[in-house]
Amino acid sequence: MPKPLPLEMFSAWLDPVQRKIPEDLTSEEAGELAEAVLREALSRLEAFMKGLRAYQSSEALPPARDDVQTVWQSGTTRLLDYAPKSQGSVVLVVPSLVNRFAILDIEEKRSFLRFVASQGFRPLVIDWDAPGEDEKGFSLSDYMTKRLLPILDVTEALAAGRGVHLLGYCMGGVLALALALRRTEAVRSLTLMATPWDFSVGGVGGVPAASTPVGRFFLDQALQWQPYLEKVGIVPPAIVQTVLTSFQPLSILQKFTKFASQPQDAEAARRFVLTEDWLNDGVALTVPVARECLQDWYENNALASLSWPLAGTKIDPRQIDMPTYIMVPQHDRIVPPASALPLASLIRGATLIQPEVGHIGLMSGEKAKALVWEPFIKWLRETDTI
Repeated sequence: MPKPLPLEMFSAWLDPVQRKIPEDLTSEEAGELAEAVLREALSRLEAFMKGLRAYQSSEALPPARDDVQTVWQSGTTRLLDYAPKSQGSVVLVVPSLVNRFAILDIEEKRSFLRFVASQGFRPLVIDWDAPGEDEKGFSLSDYMTKRLLPILDVTEALAAGRGVHLLGYCMGGVLALALALRRTEAVRSLTLMATPWDFSVGGVGGVPAASTPVGRFFLDQALQWQPYLEKVGIVPPAIVQTVLTSFQPLSILQKFTKFASQPQDAEAARRFVLTEDWLNDGVALTVPVARECLQDWYENNALASLSWPLAGTKIDPRQIDMPTYIMVPQHDRIVPPASALPLASLIRGATLIQPEVGHIGLMSGEKAKALVWEPFIKWLRETDTI
């Protein structure tokens, strides 16, 4: 019986980038290739399951945040002050409505908000939480008029006439941009991190652009869910999470496989667990918000076409007239650079940086402090003296 061909012989064929199999394989070679593929698949599956089991049995506690003060609350929305005793300039951080703000303070040693506070500024962050009874029917316009505008009033008062530095992360960047247009006199500078804008290219959240066959299929399926969701009144976080992960399943396999090979007592392993816990602790969206994001943003690309009004204000970045800092992560798979970059070209005089990090890595990754946080603080200090 001939000796089986070594697995290395088929390594190129197993590579997802090189899927073409030679047509001149003998039946014996084809059988050996099939066995090699099966062995490799089982090996990768076992590594994935090992990583998944390790995550499920791990526990990492997030920061207690006992030193953080709630300075305003309405419904389930709170405004949290990370440096209540600081006399520094106020930085108002607007996170996405889809995930909790905790990625900005994932652990004490790796916390964007605490780093900003340590540099002499006074960061305040919006904790949207899940929609309660008050917010159940909220549209994005409601979030603007009933939450963001009152929050800006509070932060403006804390800024004691010096103006507010406004920062938006992901979907929160769109809201921050709209808030800056609505209350220009109160906003001293605008920072947009990993903010989606053009939904016609690259797709967002891993979902292909609506103009593609896959994107169109997703849109059609999502529209069929609407009658059910209208009855429920919210879009459960499980549905949002399923959508965001179903188009990039390989990333799930890869990250748990990598986790399996890490020492479980290492700092990187602890950070992985905290980040995964955050990802799996999403919040529901109201149906009106989900409808606007799906139909206005995704299907009609209303942001990029400058046809999206919010609370009576036309959202046109060309009208921004303040120092603006735009960060587009090069390795972002949730908001691809192709979607975020067009926004920078619309804002006159905007500073654009493109760090070599991903969407989540810009807040919790090993390179975050050097490539994201420190350059931002340097720019903020320069802007603060203007």
